[in-house]
Amino acid sequence: AIVSLYVRHDGWQEWQRRLPATRVFVMLALGFVTMVAVTVLRAISNARLTGAGTLGARVLAGNFSAIPMSSVGIRLHLLQRGLQWFGEHPLLGQGLGSISHRIADTAIQTGAYVPTHLHDGYLQALVGLGLFGSGLLLWAGWVLARRMRLAYLFGQVDACTYWLLVGSLSIMAVVNLFDCLAWHQMYMRVPMELLLGCCFAVSLRVGSGCTIGRQDEAGA
Repeated sequence: AIVSLYVRHDGWQEWQRRLPATRVFVMLALGFVTMVAVTVLRAISNARLTGAGTLGARVLAGNFSAIPMSSVGIRLHLLQRGLQWFGEHPLLGQGLGSISHRIADTAIQTGAYVPTHLHDGYLQALVGLGLFGSGLLLWAGWVLARRMRLAYLFGQVDACTYWLLVGSLSIMAVVNLFDCLAWHQMYMRVPMELLLGCCFAVSLRVGSGCTIGRQDEAGA
């Protein structure tokens, strides 16, 4: 979807100006990366989703105690506990620093591994910050996305950079549904900070562009 949007917004004209050899090399490289990604993801998904049908039946029956502590099972247990903790303090939340301690007090673990977060960035925000804090966080994200869009519309950033950031943010939004990249000190914390910094840099350029655009419209 991101590629199709980029092509529609003058991306194809920019691509056509590149050398033919470069286009062929990039297409071959993308094909190779895609095959490798599909192979690796298939192996990982087969290992992690084994017995998913049985787990689904137990979840639908509400029998969480019978769910084994597998990779998927841990996430289901954390989901159930997270919803329970959110219900205790829905408005202001439990505090982000308390979640790891609450998980440690449960029996949710596999071997020596004890989760330190809820493996769901949005549930982590709801439990830790409550509806009020999560609403403020959502509003801040909307403001940033809106200013990025305005920066693109007023020509403050080129189409390639804009759609690259949109695609990266989309990937991050999906991944945070199954993990806590935004709330943990490990994983991809540094790349996420760089991505957020780029988004802020783009959005800050929109001020002068909007002013100039409004002046031109007023003069016309």
